[in-house]
Amino acid sequence: MNQTEFIFTSNILWLYILLFILTGILAYFVYRYTNPPVSKFYRLLLTTFRTLALSLLFLILAEPILSITQSQSEKPVILILTDTSSSMGFGD
Repeated sequence: MNQTEFIFTSNILWLYILLFILTGILAYFVYRYTNPPVSKFYRLLLTTFRTLALSLLFLILAEPILSITQSQSEKPVILILTDTSSSMGFGD
């Protein structure tokens, strides 16, 4: 059975979501007007790339930890040893 966890050193998920939204807003305002003017498609593409890049940067700065735990069960091995030497044939 494999168990995978992706956790952050600080458990403030709402802060990461807020930072993602803020980077999207920042990228929108940066590419709202460009010089030279570019089409709406390219502005949207540039906004998306900048949002993803800044979000990735914030994610890396949040020090994520990837924990993978693997467990498996095995049947126990039972050894039975039998002494068949001649000394075992003598009575007490």
